[in-house]
Amino acid sequence: MGNIILKITALICAMALWFYVISLKDFQLTMEVPLTFVKLPEALAIASKPPSTVSVTVEGKPLDLIRLQSQKQSAMVVDMHNAELGSKRIHLDAKNFTAPNFSSVHYIEPDNQYLFIDVAVDTRIERSIPIKNNVTFSAAPGYALVQPPKLIKEELMVSGARNALTRIIDIPTDSLFFDSIKVSQTY
Repeated sequence: MGNIILKITALICAMALWFYVISLKDFQLTMEVPLTFVKLPEALAIASKPPSTVSVTVEGKPLDLIRLQSQKQSAMVVDMHNAELGSKRIHLDAKNFTAPNFSSVHYIEPDNQYLFIDVAVDTRIERSIPIKNNVTFSAAPGYALVQPPKLIKEELMVSGARNALTRIIDIPTDSLFFDSIKVSQTY
């Protein structure tokens, strides 16, 4: 019986030593992080559709990397306070990577390649866009619609990039069909 206890104790000590040695070494992990734009001047808007996430490689202690990946607290942050009209290619590097509460984790730039995103910036405008009703109503047999149904709100105020908003003619509703209506209702 004493021999089994000695073997179990040796196994636990070996595992503890192995975890200690592994925790001293830095590891790399590739993960998807959100791409966030901050400090964009109010008069400007992003006209292109940049990716919502980017793939990055980070380096750090194993436990920190596991916690970072499970808590999803990292991001690539692009400061747009100096943004100008037009298209621009932005190089993402270590200064864009943020991982609060994980000071030992840092961004690793891949060898022989750079991480870029293309961003188009345009003037921000506000515009009222009509809503197109794609809903069909029909009364049940023996009933009649007294007046044609109408939308409560016939237009929507939107704000965004000039070149995107000027191309929008109307905003369609879902295509729905309500038949056999017997009572007045709001849909």
